[in-house]
Amino acid sequence: IIVFQLNELKKIRTRFAEKRELFDLKDKQLVLQRFGHLKLRMKCFDIVDHLRYHNMCVECIRNLPDFETILNADELVQLREVMDRAVKIIDMYIDVNNNRNNEFQLLYDEEADTRWETQENEWYIEYEVWNVMTEKLMDSYKSILKDKLNQVLTQVTDALAVREQSVKELTSFTTKFKTDPNLSALLTENVYDLMSEGIANGVEK
Repeated sequence: IIVFQLNELKKIRTRFAEKRELFDLKDKQLVLQRFGHLKLRMKCFDIVDHLRYHNMCVECIRNLPDFETILNADELVQLREVMDRAVKIIDMYIDVNNNRNNEFQLLYDEEADTRWETQENEWYIEYEVWNVMTEKLMDSYKSILKDKLNQVLTQVTDALAVREQSVKELTSFTTKFKTDPNLSALLTENVYDLMSEGIANGVEK
């Protein structure tokens, strides 16, 4: 289960990185847009779409199979709180950019061109917040899973060590068994023959 979740988390992380690259590519293409107010609005649309994908990543982690059973009570509470806060922050920025879009509709191109530079700086700061927050969430869950996997591997290693010790003790016992002439016979002769021989000897006596 843990390995499966680690693999699924890796897929989520890969898709997240691909989506971020696509967002960056769209961002670069906006430079070619002539009309300032359209450029601002398109940026808002792209950001809202990107933020919704952030939300989807959080939900994908929350909906991983056995998500609740693999964590202890404290881990589950803490991780849920982090996820809930992340979703609230993302939703807040979605609302902010929807409101910005409404505001940008009313701007003339000259005003929009002036606004673009300052707004770009704001977006850059916000962009770092979204990405770092979502990445840290994925990294935190990955660390939890790796710790649990290490615990399982440690238990397996300990169990193997016990088995190896048991095999060594059995081998040592067998070696001693063979060096004793009387006991060694039990390993090389038919037990029933030995019993018959003993009975015959008893009759002779």
